[in-house]
Amino acid sequence: MTRFEPLEGYVLVRQLAGDESVGGIVIPETLRDKSPQVVVVAVGPGRVLSDGTRQPVTLQPGDRALVGGAMGGHANAVKLDGQEYLVMLVSALIGVFREES
Repeated sequence: MTRFEPLEGYVLVRQLAGDESVGGIVIPETLRDKSPQVVVVAVGPGRVLSDGTRQPVTLQPGDRALVGGAMGGHANAVKLDGQEYLVMLVSALIGVFREES
């Protein structure tokens, strides 16, 4: 298997199928083939700030998140070992689903 490590503030995600519901959000049928929900596969170390410190990525592999706006402008498609993924900036994600305790 090929290992891919995102750089800086990027994440590698797998787009969820439109019928994979998370957090009770209902996706209209017309958008189901392009679900805005993704699962995080790998994260970069975070971006370097102007003062030289690194802002770590707060997501971790396995997190499910929601992509904001038109996904196409925020993501680059990549195929690794026959599986399709998206590489995008963490800032393109507008929220993460967390289990309530």
